[in-house]
Amino acid sequence: MSEKLPSLEELGYRDAISKLHDDTVVEEGVAAIFLKVTLKVLKGLRAEDGGPLFIKVAAKRSKGRNQAVTYEMGELRRFRASQKYSSTLEVARRQGLLGWVSGIEPFWATPEKSIIDSAVNQDAPEWEAMFCKAARSEIQILWISPREAIGATWAGAGKHRAFADEYLELLRNEAAGVSASVEASELSESMERRNQ
Repeated sequence: MSEKLPSLEELGYRDAISKLHDDTVVEEGVAAIFLKVTLKVLKGLRAEDGGPLFIKVAAKRSKGRNQAVTYEMGELRRFRASQKYSSTLEVARRQGLLGWVSGIEPFWATPEKSIIDSAVNQDAPEWEAMFCKAARSEIQILWISPREAIGATWAGAGKHRAFADEYLELLRNEAAGVSASVEASELSESMERRNQ
């Protein structure tokens, strides 16, 4: 299924928006057009850590959460640049543990299916030679998740250890995030008790 092509009118809007100065403040609808996302996605990015920084001016006595949200064009450009990827593997790795568990990527493997290395980095010095070996059926390409690769047999322990170290770092980061979240809940609960 092919993606719907944007209309010339939509391309014209995006072109006009892209010419705005970095200090220009725009409404969320304009920001959504610039980023090519829906308003719902943009709202979701505001709820997450890591979305584009936004401006929300609220008077001290204002009630509710309906104050307008705006964005600086420079921040939108910074965010858009941070979302550039060189491969789907990089996307999976930036997604953290979920990407490692569910993302699929190519690995060089022996005919017996022992993994030699990741086949993603085309800038690696040995990539071209490995590709030629795969083309001659001397080795094969396995398409599996990084999590599956870590649990597989590797032809070399050093490459296996280096790859596994990335996974272990992700696990440490996930564990630290969970611990920090629990500590924040405990602190909040403690402060509520003091205020009662």
